[in-house]
Amino acid sequence: MLERSLPVTVAPIKGECLKSFLHRSASVYGVSANRLLEHCFGVRGQGGTSSATHPVDRLTVQLDLEALKKLSESLRISKSDLSGMTLKAQFPSIGARSVAQTAAGKNPETKEETSNEQLQFGWCPLCLIEDRAEGGHHFLRLEWSLASSTICQLHQRPLIGRCQTCYHFVPSPDYALYRDQMALICPHCHTPLDGRLGYDFVADTHAHDWNADSVLHTAWNMIAKYEQFFLNVVKGRAGRSKGQRILSEFSALLDLLLQAESPNHLRPIDMFNSTYFPSITKLGFATRHLQHPFHVCHLVERRKALAIAISILEDASNVFGFENGATPLHRIRELMSRHYSYNRLERHILNIARLALPT
Repeated sequence: MLERSLPVTVAPIKGECLKSFLHRSASVYGVSANRLLEHCFGVRGQGGTSSATHPVDRLTVQLDLEALKKLSESLRISKSDLSGMTLKAQFPSIGARSVAQTAAGKNPETKEETSNEQLQFGWCPLCLIEDRAEGGHHFLRLEWSLASSTICQLHQRPLIGRCQTCYHFVPSPDYALYRDQMALICPHCHTPLDGRLGYDFVADTHAHDWNADSVLHTAWNMIAKYEQFFLNVVKGRAGRSKGQRILSEFSALLDLLLQAESPNHLRPIDMFNSTYFPSITKLGFATRHLQHPFHVCHLVERRKALAIAISILEDASNVFGFENGATPLHRIRELMSRHYSYNRLERHILNIARLALPT
């Protein structure tokens, strides 16, 4: 047996991301995932890497050959299974801004935007309930870390990013052992994330009404259809296919909806109120000045931006619950008419329509 080979082999779960797998493996020994990496890589005090602030997240995006070899030897998992849990392996054409991350900043001198490399996960409570009900463990799905994934494709309901017990944001859940099952827990109140069903920024009484609202389910299904299209696109090889051109135009459109001309100005998304897509304006204070804010915005803001974009393209503002049934494009023109941004936004909309909408 190799010197750093661990005695217990944790089996990976189909669809699981590497971050989830490493946290589950570390929980067996009662240590953090970073401490596990230190053991696997033989580096103390640096989380297994010499430069990454969030080494587990960085490795979840892509494994280099040296890291792959050391993890395979230590965890006694095949290289193909390990690499299959990374975003680059399952979604070859994703770019840096296709992955949801928790924060980004702009260099005041070079104006270059860089993110903190920490992945931002949403989760589906129904998926987590089913994980444990079937005798298995909770695990984070790879697609839950994609910026364009805000609806669970299996249950056709919104992913959430807040603990429904203490209401803290949970961009990166912890793991705990409950009897013989691993559960994702809130790092603030330590409650399993499948403990209560609910929706972000929605009261319990309204959440009950949402479950029986056929119009709202139609809106969720429309968003899910587009997100499934985006998933299929990033699963393909990098290139210039029609799908990838649509995704590129869509990404630029979503960035514009979440961007302010200056930190003190409203963003287009702030002009639209919908009981179906609640969001708090202060969520965007840290990202509105960025040129590419979509991938670092909170989950509810990304979902609302998708709803606005789809309502424009499908001429379906009533389905998405925007007040007064106003045409979204008309409202956006009022806000952006003095700037070149509106012309860019309109061009992206026309380009998407010309390339053909997802079906």
